[in-house]
Amino acid sequence: MLIRVQKKRNQAGAWSVVALHASRFIYFYYCLKETKPMKTTKTILTKIVHILIVIFTGNTQASFTETVAEGTTVSGEIVAPQEWDGLNHNYQIVFGTVTDTILRGDSQNYSPPNWAQQDVFSGGYTNNITVENTGNQIIFGGTAENTVIKDKGIATLKNQGIFKDGKVYKGGFFIAQSGTVDNINVYENGRFDISGNDDGVIVEGGEITHGATGVFMGKARINNLKISGDVAAASRDNPHFSHAYIGQLGQLGQLGQLILSSGKITESTIEGGLLSVVQSEASDTTMKGGSIEVGEGGIFKRTQMTGGSLNIKDGGRAEATVVNGGGRMLNDSGTDIGTVVNSGTYTLGDAHSTTAQSNNLTLGNEATAYIRKGTVNGANLDNGQMILGFERLSSTLKGDVTVGERGQLDIINNGKLDTREANLNLSGRVNLDNDPDPGKVSRFGKVSMNQGHFYFDYSVDGVSSKNDSILSVETLNGTGTFWMNTDIAGHKGNLLHVRGEANGYFGVRVTDSGKSPKAEDRLKIIQTGGGEAEFTLTNPGQVVDVGTYQYHLVPDNHKRGWSLVSHQPQPTEKPQPESESPPKTSVITSATETVAASRPISGDTLLPQETEHPVQPGILVPKAPELKPEVPVTPSVSEEKGAVLTPVSGETETKKVPPNRLLSPPTNVSRTNRAPDIPSITPSTAAVLSMSTVGPLIYHSEMAQIQERMSSTRQAKTESAVWVKVMNERHNIIQKAGEGYGLKLNGISLGADLTMRLGRSAYTTQGLFFTHGDAKLNFRGKAIGGGNVSSWSAGTYAAYYHDSGFWLDSILKANRFSHEIRGKMTGGADAFGDFSTLALGASIRGGKDMVAGEMTFTPYLSLSGLRTTRSSLSLSNGMKGDIFAQRSVLGKVGLRALYQTRIKDVSVTPWVDVGAEREFIKNNRVRINQRDSFDNDLSGITGVYSLGLSANISQTWNISATAGYKKGKHVESPWNASLGMSWKF
Repeated sequence: MLIRVQKKRNQAGAWSVVALHASRFIYFYYCLKETKPMKTTKTILTKIVHILIVIFTGNTQASFTETVAEGTTVSGEIVAPQEWDGLNHNYQIVFGTVTDTILRGDSQNYSPPNWAQQDVFSGGYTNNITVENTGNQIIFGGTAENTVIKDKGIATLKNQGIFKDGKVYKGGFFIAQSGTVDNINVYENGRFDISGNDDGVIVEGGEITHGATGVFMGKARINNLKISGDVAAASRDNPHFSHAYIGQLGQLGQLGQLILSSGKITESTIEGGLLSVVQSEASDTTMKGGSIEVGEGGIFKRTQMTGGSLNIKDGGRAEATVVNGGGRMLNDSGTDIGTVVNSGTYTLGDAHSTTAQSNNLTLGNEATAYIRKGTVNGANLDNGQMILGFERLSSTLKGDVTVGERGQLDIINNGKLDTREANLNLSGRVNLDNDPDPGKVSRFGKVSMNQGHFYFDYSVDGVSSKNDSILSVETLNGTGTFWMNTDIAGHKGNLLHVRGEANGYFGVRVTDSGKSPKAEDRLKIIQTGGGEAEFTLTNPGQVVDVGTYQYHLVPDNHKRGWSLVSHQPQPTEKPQPESESPPKTSVITSATETVAASRPISGDTLLPQETEHPVQPGILVPKAPELKPEVPVTPSVSEEKGAVLTPVSGETETKKVPPNRLLSPPTNVSRTNRAPDIPSITPSTAAVLSMSTVGPLIYHSEMAQIQERMSSTRQAKTESAVWVKVMNERHNIIQKAGEGYGLKLNGISLGADLTMRLGRSAYTTQGLFFTHGDAKLNFRGKAIGGGNVSSWSAGTYAAYYHDSGFWLDSILKANRFSHEIRGKMTGGADAFGDFSTLALGASIRGGKDMVAGEMTFTPYLSLSGLRTTRSSLSLSNGMKGDIFAQRSVLGKVGLRALYQTRIKDVSVTPWVDVGAEREFIKNNRVRINQRDSFDNDLSGITGVYSLGLSANISQTWNISATAGYKKGKHVESPWNASLGMSWKF
């Protein structure tokens, strides 16, 4: 039933106004009372006020219903400020039901008399109310549903009222002081504030969109609220967020913001925006994007991150955080406990932090932790990477640290880090990227290795700094490998120092070098305080390339120190039996420990208090008497038939030994650790020695092509011609110094000659020629890799032939050779270099043609020689080579038989040639690193066998082909062939 309360201006106007305001005053007074006994009184007074309002205003009249009594319904009105009888009428009081109504104030005169206000008391109900233009809706315990607030409109929730499905648009403002807010939506430039009293406010669902704002104060429980705008929560009454959602909306990607300075947030989702927590607690948060800042007194528990960033400030704390996917966690200056990073990133500390701390940090699959400044107490690097001292700031690692099989710990700037209280359980790798100052010490507590790896002087960018760092550990157990750098020539290198006992089986991989030390130099790289540990080189062949020679790792007499040596020294003292190991307090007196170091460690890195046997890297030992057995052994070199090493000081014949076994199970570790009695050369040395012999070989091959051309002129007796020959040859070289290589040679020769009669019984030939050849080397034996040689030459030749059959010819030839070495060291590193040489040589040959019908037999003798210029080269590994002038004198004796015939008007001449040639030069000198000299020796006799065919296909054109084979002590040519063509004019 619709009842209108009428007001008449001519009847009791004053009484109606007085009664109205008096009833409001009485009701408002008791509504503000907060004690429970007053609730019954308020209910009684509500009935009384209803009666008074009807009695005193029954005959008045207005454009909207000022009082909607219980049980009545009003719809479709506009509540706006009005004036009659000199009084303002702008209130609507609701005890019943009001729908589809507009509250419209006068925004031009913004004061209470110009508002349009609706008060919804307990039992009252409104639906679809629009509040605008300084309109004001106050819910005093009633229910407001589908209210729209905009354009300076205001709505306030009090006295346990209900605000349901409301919307706040631009310019609208909703305040919740007490009651329930069910599904509110606040849009851009709208505002939603909470100032909860003791009764508190409950918010269930809704959204604060991008561009909207809010301030949450007092007692409140916010559940399932999506926040994409900016919200501040600052109060001592602890607002509590549950299942909140902070998202990111808007075309510009602006972030939502929630600032919580006191309260709780639980089981919430953050997809964008910013959540700032101070003096508050958050738990079970899911983070997909956005940012979280945890400040003073803030606590975050059990956060799951798949995106976004979590930043812990000074005084903040995070517990049981899990970082997945693209999530980023930054602990600038707070504390985190039990953090697990899976395929995300973690950063501890900033440049000015002094309090950042992480306890029990776990790094999973592809996770990276950047420890800039602060303390990590306990860590598990299951499958991730931790960079300690990132940006070269000081930090601390302590407690139990486990590095899994695929985990990695990078220690940067060791001199400014504190790791001495860290106990390592290592199955992965630790990279020691040390302080720029050499000789700094990286200290750890107990180290247990399970096939783990330590890399010394390793840089994050993959380039080793080689700053002679020292690894000092309390004890060492298990199995693993240490990757070390040395510079024996500079009397320095890495050092593993075990202050207590070392037990287990360990490999040592030492970087190869092309620099040579003095012959008597040795370097200690391992020192222990006792135990039964075994250390073995895991380099290929269990050797290290150190300049000219290979070095071996050998222990001292008590197996407490291990040094790199090039050959087995004479024992300095009688070793004690194994059953009589020295007491731990004894001082080792072997030469390795007693000789002063050439590079002492600086004062701040000495370790006298940390070990019973102080040690310094770079220890030199006087040269022991060199042993020269009649049949010396070089166990690191595989057998190569005929391979002989001839340094100037002596000769070593290689023997076959078992192949190198890399450290895997403990049973593969050698217990002998014995070096050879005489040092063996390195692959880099062998490569230089091999390359120095290539020039003379190419020279003689090219010379043979010119000689073959001259043989053709004797048979054809042409007047003048131009000619071209191409050749393809294969050579296998087995030499005394350098062991051997395979050579593939391709070349071309161009020339022109003139033949004329000399008197009645002889004729002469003169000619010029140019040649070019390319050779590719494949090193064998000691040398690894290969190389290339390019040859350019020019020369002249002359021949004399007498009708009696005697003949004599000569050649003068000049060459330029460009050599390129593409070698490898034993460990696989490059040994590249190049050099050029010039050569000048000549040959003379004579013989007699003896004709027997269609056959001609020609015995002959020849002698050829050359000399190259001296040259030098530098390899990429630091090795330097000085190649003295290389010489060759080659003599040959042979017999050629040819047969002349015609096939269909084509003159065909097949031939065979058998001979023997001998190289006379035995000592072509090569010096390595300006101190070690070697003699290349390819001397000896070689059998030479060839055959060919020449055909005059016309009066002016001739073609020819040859094939041959050589076999000697040092040179074998399984294949050499050439094709030629000449044109007579």
